[in-house]
Amino acid sequence: MDYKFRVQCPACKAFYRCKLEDYNSTELNPDGTIAIAIRPDTCHHFFMVYLDAKLNARTTQLITEAKVDISLIRSDPENLLQKEKDLNEKHQEALKRGDHAHVDELWQELKRVRKEITRVGLD
Repeated sequence: MDYKFRVQCPACKAFYRCKLEDYNSTELNPDGTIAIAIRPDTCHHFFMVYLDAKLNARTTQLITEAKVDISLIRSDPENLLQKEKDLNEKHQEALKRGDHAHVDELWQELKRVRKEITRVGLD
């Protein structure tokens, strides 16, 4: 379902009509509100609009754009542990089949994943 609301840019004070397309009530916060990031093509400011439970715009907050260099420190621990489990299962299957080339390849990958798990402190 689509919902319409009106919002004012906190920087230049321009008003905009907005349409929230394919709105799903599961996207609401527990208190019934929702926060949406908006960057209008006209003014190019970037701000958050906070909608109440009736999807009326209540407040806006200008978002300062800073040039930030971001680099990944470590991957999601759940994925590492799941990857270890999957590799272990594949390794066991390769052992049962007697596929020695695949066994060695999987063992090397499993060692690499376990080393990463130890490095991030999940062991």
